[in-house]
Amino acid sequence: MRWTWRQRRERDLERELRSDLELEAAERQADGLSAEEARYAAQRALGNTTLVKEEVREMWGWTWIESCLQDLRFGSRILVKSPGVTVAVVLSLALGLGATTALFSLLNSLLFKALPVPEPERLIALQHGAGADLDDVFTYPQFALLRAEAKGAVDLFAVSGGGNRLQSGDVDRKIGTQFVSGDYFRILGIQPLLGRLLEPADDVRGSPSATAAVISYRLWQSAFHGDISVAGRKILIDSVPFTIAGVTPRTFFGVEVGSYTEITLPFASKPALSPQFKMLDCKGCYWLMVMGRLRPGFLSSKAEAGVNVVWKNVRRATIPESMPDRYKADYFADHIAFAPGSTGHSSLRDRFTKPLYVLLAMAAVILLISCSNVANLLMARALARQRELAVRLSIGAQRGRLIRQLLTESALLAAAGLLGSAAVYWFCVNSLLRFLQTGGPTYYLDTSPDLRMAVFVTGLALLTLCLFGLAPAVRTTRWRLSGTLAESSPSVAARSSLGRLMLCGQLALSFSLLVAAILLARSLYDLRTFNAGFRREHLLLISPDTSPILKDRGQLRYTEAVLAGIRNLPGVRSAGASVVIP
Repeated sequence: MRWTWRQRRERDLERELRSDLELEAAERQADGLSAEEARYAAQRALGNTTLVKEEVREMWGWTWIESCLQDLRFGSRILVKSPGVTVAVVLSLALGLGATTALFSLLNSLLFKALPVPEPERLIALQHGAGADLDDVFTYPQFALLRAEAKGAVDLFAVSGGGNRLQSGDVDRKIGTQFVSGDYFRILGIQPLLGRLLEPADDVRGSPSATAAVISYRLWQSAFHGDISVAGRKILIDSVPFTIAGVTPRTFFGVEVGSYTEITLPFASKPALSPQFKMLDCKGCYWLMVMGRLRPGFLSSKAEAGVNVVWKNVRRATIPESMPDRYKADYFADHIAFAPGSTGHSSLRDRFTKPLYVLLAMAAVILLISCSNVANLLMARALARQRELAVRLSIGAQRGRLIRQLLTESALLAAAGLLGSAAVYWFCVNSLLRFLQTGGPTYYLDTSPDLRMAVFVTGLALLTLCLFGLAPAVRTTRWRLSGTLAESSPSVAARSSLGRLMLCGQLALSFSLLVAAILLARSLYDLRTFNAGFRREHLLLISPDTSPILKDRGQLRYTEAVLAGIRNLPGVRSAGASVVIP
């Protein structure tokens, strides 16, 4: 509407000026002048019509929009006229921005991104230990007593991951599972996408509903093809029948950052799946992660003090009968500590946080080198335009207006580099995620954009614009007009200490990054040539799925049979089994 109103005003102004000229010319012609002389006299009397239009537009307001559009159009034409410089600048910025953003995205998903649950800031994770060295795994008897005694200050739930085999129709594959307490979904505040989620009644040993299973959105799509009638369907997990109760929302992946839970089962189903392991009654088996949500009105410190009072009684009641007396002093000195639980739990943090920070620092150095390179290119391009800019200054253009024009050109370059960085970002994120999958379990990290990512990218783009755009723009408009307009004007580059300083800084950063890359390559080479104590050539790693025969205590016989069959294969020299992969 405002733009339409402005166009109407422009037409009215044009008609009014034309009418004034015609009236003035008619009056001069009535005084005896010819038509041509009267027209020229009217124009002289009215003055510069373009200047009049500018003054009237300033009275209307919003002139900055027009000037910005003019700057954008002029800047686009300038960039198109020098495609080589434009492509070099965009590629440099895309590399620096894309790599930095990709590494921050991984750090954000691993360390900072909150779980997709209501009020994640009220979640806490329980740890225990006798000193500063704390552990985050508990026994099931400890959790059961602690949940019952501490429910006044905090609602506790427990989680334990695993892997089982799913059989349903034509689906027969290993999946990521997790065992949870019955109030897991209620405490987290998760609502079902289909059917229902687990309830406390499902987590009662011997209950018919202990065979209820909740599947993830991804498994619902891949294995059940998005069937809306999937709730109530019978499936087999390690040959044990279960009934699908419901489907979790699309954004929920569990509380273990780095893994994607495909099926959630109650703890009460554990004996049916692993009858040889008495995990729910074992006082010395530490296998649960315990988290909770603070009740309204309770501070973390207050709730922690109350839980520690309860914890002393829990330790006495759950002490293993076979514990030697020399360990009991440390056992009873154990205390509970609350850790923030808003970002969930992750076994990847200790392994990959420091390497990701190192890579992020190296990417930041690459970005600085890119900014220095771009600034030098813009300074070089400004040399070719120094006479044009000097002429504009000499006929009355304000320095601030020229600086804004040059910054607009830099902003267009930054925007193009930001768009190009999307491809670099996608490549880096996927490459690093594929690297994490090598030789181990499948990891899942939610790298979807969020507010923190948006703020980081916006701030990074603005900082980059200031680093490579502001200095050349200010330096360019500070040239002396008399020297620049003269034919024998010396090169500005010869007098520019700023250009030499940026070049030296770029060389220093590049050399430092080169040394770091050489050291990293040497470290990787040493790792590849390290004498591990065994021959690594012509080795083949096989990971058979033994979950269906665990219940029959036949794993050892099964492994021996597999090894015997492998040894009889042509070309096999020897075969062996190991619990821990070298």
